[in-house]
Amino acid sequence: MSKRFAIPYAFSQVDVQLLPEGGHLVDGFKQTVAFRAQYPDGRPAEVLLRVQQGEELEEVPTVFGGMGEFSLQVARDAALKIEAFDPNSEAVVPVKLPEIQEKGLVLQLVDKPELSYVTVFIQGNIEEDLVLINQSENLISFMVPGMLTNGIWGSRIPKNTLFPGVNTLTVVTRDGKPLLERQYFHDEAEALFEVAVQDESAGKGRRAPQRLGLQLASAEEGLPAKVSVAVLDAAQADDPAAAHETIYTSLFLAGDLKGKIHQPAHYFKDKSEETLRARDLLMRTQGWRKINWEQVQEMDFPEVKRLIERGINIEGRVEELESSRRGLRGGSISAIYDDGEGIIQTTFGEDGRFIFVEMDYFDTTTVVLSAKDDRKGEFVKIVLEVPEAYFTQLEPEVLAPGQIPAALLATFNERRLMNTMLDEERILDLEAVTIQAETIQAEDERQRKIYGDGDVTLRADDIPGAEGFVNIFQMIQGRVAGVRVTTTTLGASVEIRGVGSVQGGTEPLFLVDNQPVDIGTVLALNPRDVSFIDIFKDPAKAAIFGSQGANGAIAIYLKTGAERARADAPGTLLTRQGGFTFPREFYVPAYDQEDEKNFLNDKRVTLFWAPEVELVPGETAYLDYFNSDEAPKHFVVVEGMDEVGRVTRKVLTLGAN
Repeated sequence: MSKRFAIPYAFSQVDVQLLPEGGHLVDGFKQTVAFRAQYPDGRPAEVLLRVQQGEELEEVPTVFGGMGEFSLQVARDAALKIEAFDPNSEAVVPVKLPEIQEKGLVLQLVDKPELSYVTVFIQGNIEEDLVLINQSENLISFMVPGMLTNGIWGSRIPKNTLFPGVNTLTVVTRDGKPLLERQYFHDEAEALFEVAVQDESAGKGRRAPQRLGLQLASAEEGLPAKVSVAVLDAAQADDPAAAHETIYTSLFLAGDLKGKIHQPAHYFKDKSEETLRARDLLMRTQGWRKINWEQVQEMDFPEVKRLIERGINIEGRVEELESSRRGLRGGSISAIYDDGEGIIQTTFGEDGRFIFVEMDYFDTTTVVLSAKDDRKGEFVKIVLEVPEAYFTQLEPEVLAPGQIPAALLATFNERRLMNTMLDEERILDLEAVTIQAETIQAEDERQRKIYGDGDVTLRADDIPGAEGFVNIFQMIQGRVAGVRVTTTTLGASVEIRGVGSVQGGTEPLFLVDNQPVDIGTVLALNPRDVSFIDIFKDPAKAAIFGSQGANGAIAIYLKTGAERARADAPGTLLTRQGGFTFPREFYVPAYDQEDEKNFLNDKRVTLFWAPEVELVPGETAYLDYFNSDEAPKHFVVVEGMDEVGRVTRKVLTLGAN
């Protein structure tokens, strides 16, 4: 057993950073300076900042999260002393002032909620043409040229031009050199929508049925939306209203600010002056330069190292079995996965590199890769590239004992027993069996043939030289009476003649592992992946396919994982690849039914969870679940987004006060 706990740092290890508004201190100007105090592990430190300039001493406390601000008349020759003071231990840490520039710009931003614009006031001693740029998410929303007149310049930015969330102000010269930068947060009511929640339950008694009704608060102006709904036992859970992370923090903060944000939900708890001031300090102390304007001027765009993945990608290269001077010419490579249900093909060039994109399968599956080079044929080998892990190590967050609700600790044993009993449903006890390969293989073939046996069965292992064939039709050609196969450089045609053909000259029905496919898909298959082929000629047997089998049918069955495990086959690689996790439905006890699981003590923390509830204007979505043994008070959390990207979050407390 191991236990992690945080060792408190000494105050002498506190780091205090001073960050002037706009980014620089300029000699001769009065500026606002934000500060941030934190310990080496990133936790904020509450300090009292002492700023002594000449005979004047100002003591500035932190506002929230170790942040605060003070005004400073910047002067190079001034006697200035700044230190962080801990009132508890009376320890003192000296604070270094940033370098003071002789020439430059200083900025002051005024953003009052009641005004329809943001005011930007700029002072300085630079005589150059300037450009003020406002951008969010790398999209420019406002840009205006100008220059200092008598050392002053300013502008008003209409709020209806701004994007909701983090915005960045930058002042650059005409040649793209940035002189100052400032981040701020823009609130926009139109970026949100409201959801009304109605409790229609009779009470919060033991295992009592519960019902919630959800609807869009404004049916006239509402748009279809999808929300998640969670119901928690209030005694065992922290108040969601004080949660550290919400949909607001994920979309509007975490995506734009680097590093760990201390209690990010605090900045959205209300619209009070104290909360807005704390959020503005966060913008000034945890901001970072997102755009290199010199590179923008030179059209030097950053390298894209990670692509958006809409599925599972398999990447690698094809190499020669034996190195030669001529090398590869390029060719095709195919992948069969998900027990033969998925087939994908792509090409590779002279360098041998290939990639399969947007594959979709669940759990760990066997993938069989088959490559053929236009010069080397199948005498090549396939090497896969191991994808780089996004996260090589995740450090757990250490919680203090007081951060865990006492009721949650008290019900640990009951919840563990309940989880164990539910997991036992997925455990199967197998009796001892004797496995005989021939019998199992024959039985497996019968199970795979859902349409029964064909008139003729061709087995790949019984055809001499089958591994050297170019396509599957060469395995059939000349081996089945009444079946004429014509192959050309452009493709192939198949015609089954005799009593099974009522429309001479048309193609038969093709199936791969019982799935209908076209002739192009069959041509793309590698003959070495085929286990056996059933050919249906007799109309009695072909009748099972209906009108599609009027001209006969050719059913192709691919090798299973065991059959493909031939390591000595050139041009082939058998590998196990991880897929998507199977979705699991959230467990909700059904206390209105007889079930042996209902005899367990029910001490669940999360009483109900629905990850995707669809809301339509003018309609009510109902959610039904059961209460636990003892949860008289519930927290309900609703978060989601509508079809135009507006978001919502609602927290309610239901039940006993």
